[in-house]
Amino acid sequence: MSFGVWNVDSLLTRDGVKKSYIESLQSLHNFDIFSLCETYLTDKTHDGDLEMEGFAKMPMRADCKLATPQSRPRGGVCLYFKDSLPVKRRSDLELLDETICVEISLNRKKIIYILSYRSPSQTPAEFKTYMHKLQSIFLKANSEKPSIIILTGDFNARSPLLWADESTTTPEGKDLADFCTLNCLEQLVKDPTHIPNDRTQTCIDLILTNQPFLFVDSGVIHSPDPLLKHQIIFGKLNFNVPSPPPYRRKIWDFTLAHSLAIKSQIANVPWEQLFANKPLDEIVKIFTDTFLNIMSLNIPNKIITFNDRDGTPLG
Repeated sequence: MSFGVWNVDSLLTRDGVKKSYIESLQSLHNFDIFSLCETYLTDKTHDGDLEMEGFAKMPMRADCKLATPQSRPRGGVCLYFKDSLPVKRRSDLELLDETICVEISLNRKKIIYILSYRSPSQTPAEFKTYMHKLQSIFLKANSEKPSIIILTGDFNARSPLLWADESTTTPEGKDLADFCTLNCLEQLVKDPTHIPNDRTQTCIDLILTNQPFLFVDSGVIHSPDPLLKHQIIFGKLNFNVPSPPPYRRKIWDFTLAHSLAIKSQIANVPWEQLFANKPLDEIVKIFTDTFLNIMSLNIPNKIITFNDRDGTPLG
């Protein structure tokens, strides 16, 4: 099982280009879970705007409750996951805002995965409350005796005890390091994750776990977005995710396509007549149906059932 975590500093900004970056990452790395911090989503965000190829239709969300219609969007976390992943949201563990807790069951093993974002603008009193609730989440999760607990996200905390190359200890970093020591948690990310400029590199995006030996790999993936300061962190666990059930799809043999017939038939379609006085959604449907019908008539094709369990078509 593999997961990635990225502080995207507003998921839908710049016409949603970050979604394209994530879909490209997914095609390369095939994550079972991909978590986002600082999503900047609100109750006005349309569900359809969040769909991404390679994941279940709707992600889990924990938007920042402090964002109001009068203020700019801020904070928030979002968790994308594969349809085939046996994942269940654990709202009873979500004692903190901007935190998502899930339970994953694999081969009779229970994994508790906790995603959290801590704003650097917290007051000392707010941070004290944050750490108190984080401790409560961990103790409650640990009481269930899961095979592993993973706590990840952007904590905006700096300490050499969390990252060996760190030269600064912030009060938040000291308390988070103490939290790790108290609960026997190990921090797995060894490279800088936040690079605001050429002179400054920190590691504030973390993977904390009580079972580090169950990880077969972890590290940092360079951000594909040159405008983002945060890098992507990832982890791979020694657990197998079940394959999705067999599915059917149409296969096209484009090498045998009748290209001249396709061009001729498309040119002869009375598009203006078909589209006249139609609403946009109906125009799109007419175009799509007509286009696919022409393709089906002029490109050899067949329906094949695939089984991802062994990677072969069933015919």
